[in-house]
Amino acid sequence: NRFLPYPEIKTKCVFSLDDDRLVSRKSLQLGFRMWKKFPNMLVGYVARAHGYDKLRKRSYYRRTELLSGEKYSIVITSSAFLHINYLYIYTNSAPSEIIEFVNKYQNC
Repeated sequence: NRFLPYPEIKTKCVFSLDDDRLVSRKSLQLGFRMWKKFPNMLVGYVARAHGYDKLRKRSYYRRTELLSGEKYSIVITSSAFLHINYLYIYTNSAPSEIIEFVNKYQNC
């Protein structure tokens, strides 16, 4: 599981990367510099938007282009920097139903 806080990880920063993603050295360096400025945030290269549509009375998740007024609200961990504490929080505090769902569907 990619979200386990393995004891071999000795750094505060973890770079999570899917095997089908490519990140240039320049982008990697910029991302790491940004993470150092904001170490309690996910800093990544793939973003999504979510919200609630009042007219349709349902939540939405947008993978494609944003509509007017929308903002990105989710950073996908397919290529992202995160603090090691997030791995501990996920592993030790997330409800078992969430962990089971992520393990089953992986790309959720």
